Order: sequence, then C-alpha cells, then structure tokens
Amino acid sequence: MEEINPLLEKVEETIERALNELMEVKIIRENDPTEFALAQKELEEREEEILGLLSQASAEEKEALSNALERVKGVQKTMVRGI
Repeated sequence: MEEINPLLEKVEETIERALNELMEVKIIRENDPTEFALAQKELEEREEEILGLLSQASAEEKEALSNALERVKGVQKTMVRGI
C-alpha cells in the first residue's frame, strides 16, 4: 500500500512538532495556545488516518501502523499531562 510511507512520515513530523510545542510551553510559559491546540488536532488527524488504513494493511504494514499509532497516543497523553 503506497499510502503507508507518506503517512508514517507525516506521523513523525506531527509528533516532532507536537513535542517541540510542548517543550516551548514548558520552557517559555508564554505559549500560543493556538499552536498547542493545532499540534493536538494534527495528532488526532494522524490517529484517524492510521485507523483508517489499519483494516486494509498487510501484516507488515499493520505492525508499522500500530507502532505509529502507539507513538501518537503516547504523545497525546504526554501533551495532556504536560501542561
């Protein structure tokens, strides 16, 4: 499935952006709530995209998608607890 690799790249970019936003919130404390909320929304979008592809993925792709989903959910929890 050709959709998997671009999605996995988007997941990594989204996670990186979300974690950077979380660090800015913690360090600077003058955060822009809009950017933080946007990062959370992007994580939710990646989660939905992953869930949409899981049912039609091969075993190998399911493993990669499941790992990505786990990371997305972990970052979401960190962001909720982090502020």
